[in-house]
Amino acid sequence: MKLKQYPKKRRASQLIATTCIVALFSCSTAFAGNNGRWPQNPPGPNNYMQQLPQGHSVIKYHGQEYMYHQGHYYQRGPKGFRSITPPHGVMIRHLPPGVETLLIAGMTYFLFAGVYYQKAPQGYIVVEKPAAPPQPAMMAGQFIIVDAHTLNVRSGPGINHPVTSQVTRGMQLEIKGTAPGWYYVRLPNGAMGWVMERYTQPLRQPAQG
Repeated sequence: MKLKQYPKKRRASQLIATTCIVALFSCSTAFAGNNGRWPQNPPGPNNYMQQLPQGHSVIKYHGQEYMYHQGHYYQRGPKGFRSITPPHGVMIRHLPPGVETLLIAGMTYFLFAGVYYQKAPQGYIVVEKPAAPPQPAMMAGQFIIVDAHTLNVRSGPGINHPVTSQVTRGMQLEIKGTAPGWYYVRLPNGAMGWVMERYTQPLRQPAQG
């Protein structure tokens, strides 16, 4: 069988066209594989991109404008949009997906992409990185019994924190963390809060159910 020969110019044109088609298909496949959204790993701090991901929101703080999307922050710059670490005090309404919850020195923090948050009345506020490293909570997973007629459950480990609910004598609470004189517990209804250690007793037998 005799192969048909094409002029060199025609073969070169066909090769260029084929390369372009393959490149276009690869880009389309990568974009479709991410459901048409910006990649989950955006540029690092001080890197620029030309276009922000769809669905981003605008946050104004101390006269500055920040763009926010799924736990990542951006600010407009001379080359486009710069990925930044947000200043302390910036507030968001909801935590980003995949946030990590930490108990550090008796306080609850939320960590995502190197940014620490704490609960605020209207959402979650960016705070300074805690000085103490995260430590596993002592006695986590064990149970205690309420040893008072009525015991206040508070939002933090101290009587200066507001009361969120109350528990009664004989109720079993699962310990999730500790602070001096306080337990961070899960209530029977699934809610979380802090109770004073002095008004509880350790559960001798594992809780059933």
